[in-house]
Amino acid sequence: MRVFSRRPIAMRRVSREGWGMRLANRSMWLWALALGLVTLGPISASAQPFAYVTNLNSNTVSVINTATNTVVENVPVGGAPRAVAIGPDGAFAYVANGASDTVSVINTAMNTVVATVPVGAGPVAVAITPDGAFAYVGSQGASTVTVIDTATNTVVANIPVAPFSYGIAFTPDGAFAYVGTGASAVWVINTATNTVVENIPVGADPSRLRSGPTAPSPMSRIARRAPSR
Repeated sequence: MRVFSRRPIAMRRVSREGWGMRLANRSMWLWALALGLVTLGPISASAQPFAYVTNLNSNTVSVINTATNTVVENVPVGGAPRAVAIGPDGAFAYVANGASDTVSVINTAMNTVVATVPVGAGPVAVAITPDGAFAYVGSQGASTVTVIDTATNTVVANIPVAPFSYGIAFTPDGAFAYVGTGASAVWVINTATNTVVENIPVGADPSRLRSGPTAPSPMSRIARRAPSR
């Protein structure tokens, strides 16, 4: 597996009038990404990072201490967890539960679920904005992308898109989200207004995306964090 690392990037909001130019400038960042191991945050030589693994048929998330390559926790979550993402500060993991139509929020300091958020039918992708403020959840059964405020773990928007939104990625400044859907198109969302501003025809069934050279995959079933020091 490849390991991708990134540093948190402050998200800059844009006005309705300015989105067009920014969209054009950021279209170049859209790349496909295969499933892999995602590293979220810088890791020092002395740190002991942990990998969070969704177990589709066990309804759990396994926590692996990558210093010893041993499982230290198995966290019960919803049915058929399909994807996991960790915020830039490493404090919480967001798990998309495909059979429960929910997102489980895991406190990574305690490895316990601290919130369960209802979302669209069959969530299969989750991605967190570069500043950690929002989690965007794509579903295979709903024609929406659900936006979760990570400060309150409440849904603040449901954005209409095509069904089967298997992939979500953000531009490095967080101004736009790119959503791959079963309609053979990528939908571009202005994250300041949570509205669709562009629909880009691509190949059949786009499923994995990233924005910038080091962004994690929203469909990753493994996410990795370094503990606070």
